[in-house]
Amino acid sequence: MIDGPLLGAYAQSLPGVYGHARQSPEGEGPEPMPAVEYHGRTIEPQSYLSDGDQWHPKAILLTHEDGSVRTLPIVAHVDITFATEHEANAHAVEMTKKWIDERS
Repeated sequence: MIDGPLLGAYAQSLPGVYGHARQSPEGEGPEPMPAVEYHGRTIEPQSYLSDGDQWHPKAILLTHEDGSVRTLPIVAHVDITFATEHEANAHAVEMTKKWIDERS
């Protein structure tokens, strides 16, 4: 079984999954939201900017099962957008927690 620190180390090694959140335009704004541990799983917010300058909530859910790490993208409906990356990431984390709770 992969424990929390090992899962975190594995997640950090995945390009585009951990620690590679897209910056706000002009590189301004708050720091990207860090990964969140929830019920033994890791939620990595990765909201993305659309062509219309709106942020779409997205997170990567990292779980460990049978000695391997699995990734699952959790993406909000295309109509759900936010003005800032921080708001979209906060929504992505909450939506992923709900997804986990509904399946626990």
